[in-house]
Amino acid sequence: MADPTRDTLIEFLDPQNAQGALLALEPEEDAPTGVFRVYASSPEYTVRTSRRPARKTAAQAVLRVRELLVFKNERMQRLSYPLGGQLRHRWLGSSGPAVIFPGRGGARVWLESPTVGVLEVQYVTCFDRWQVEAPCPVAIVATLGDAQDSLLLDPGLPLSGIWDEIISGDWSHEDWADKDQTTDLTVRVVNYCSGSGVSGADVWLDGAHRRTNSEGEATFEAVRPGSHSVRAAKPGYMATDEDTLDNERFTI
Repeated sequence: MADPTRDTLIEFLDPQNAQGALLALEPEEDAPTGVFRVYASSPEYTVRTSRRPARKTAAQAVLRVRELLVFKNERMQRLSYPLGGQLRHRWLGSSGPAVIFPGRGGARVWLESPTVGVLEVQYVTCFDRWQVEAPCPVAIVATLGDAQDSLLLDPGLPLSGIWDEIISGDWSHEDWADKDQTTDLTVRVVNYCSGSGVSGADVWLDGAHRRTNSEGEATFEAVRPGSHSVRAAKPGYMATDEDTLDNERFTI
């Protein structure tokens, strides 16, 4: 079994070792409206479209994917796309349990034991490229066994839209705040599984101590911009520096 404390490269050689049908549809980035991708764990899927027929323009194109799998005291998570044959992984923060990966075409990732942590995975997936003339909105439905996924292509809406304008440019902290400016900072401690606030938790920010209120919040006054350390703990809960999450430092 792979050593979970090291980056691991795994080659999958058995194309029949799929674990359940997996489908994903998405528009092709930087392409005219009407071009979309189909990710499928088997080539036996079908595509139906409204108004106009679709045609396949590329088969089994390769895409490298990086994503973070968040485990909330659980053993299983799914990759966003079917595994195409090559994968690397590492835990963010301290080491987690051993990881069991699917074969080619699968998506389920299993742990030997339930864990709170974040697993970074980098892998190869494959997709087919389809195209449909879209002078008006077109609905697309792909079916693979009992799995089904759908997509609406609307020529009136840009694929990227305003988001590219918001995140474009070379922004830095100095663009937003003066280095000498201070601010009051509220830290909220939550139960990682339920998302509810944890009252009575001890919080340390760069050594300064506060205790959370009934909403799970603790406020620190006159915090300067820059990098800071934070830690939270309460009896009955795992302290923030005892899990695999890399959440002990932040920047404002």
